[in-house]
Amino acid sequence: MKIKIWAGVLGTAFLLAVCVPGYAQSNEDDLILEPELEVFGPGMGMGPGMGMGPGMGPGMGKGMGPGQGMGYGMQNQRGMAREMYLERIKKEDPKRYERIQKIKELAQAYRSTEDAGKKAQIEKELRPLLDAELKQQQADAKKRVADIEKRLARAKQILKQRDEHWNEVVEHNLKKITGQLDYLDFPPVAPPPKK
Repeated sequence: MKIKIWAGVLGTAFLLAVCVPGYAQSNEDDLILEPELEVFGPGMGMGPGMGMGPGMGPGMGKGMGPGQGMGYGMQNQRGMAREMYLERIKKEDPKRYERIQKIKELAQAYRSTEDAGKKAQIEKELRPLLDAELKQQQADAKKRVADIEKRLARAKQILKQRDEHWNEVVEHNLKKITGQLDYLDFPPVAPPPKK
């Protein structure tokens, strides 16, 4: 049973890391979505998937009936994951956090102006900042994939060992489910009350 759970966790982690644009930073036990810069969307927290703040997104207000505001759940989750990601960066790397804020500010300024000269000037300032941030995200993603590969190699090793010692695995589990190993548990489980 634990093998099926472990295989499911590894499969999910792999899919998140390889197939989902918001990759996953993995710890042994949990996954934290780390969104890519490209989905920050227009403006400060107002783009697709950003939501509109706590309690303000579609389906979050009072009086919403069943089905209203549906379809935005994943976007709100992404928005919350994005906020957690940015808070972590703010604590771990304040300069990077400032760079991300500057990128968002310049992107908003670019969108809000119609002046071609000003757009060119903003783009010239934005490009190196964006390049540096995307390189950092690429490096982070490579580290996460390497971590997942190590954990996958360890899981394969465990499966191989279980195959090689299959009779011992069966014997252990037989004794465990039949109560023959209960004496190993501490503190001892009290017997059921007599009727």
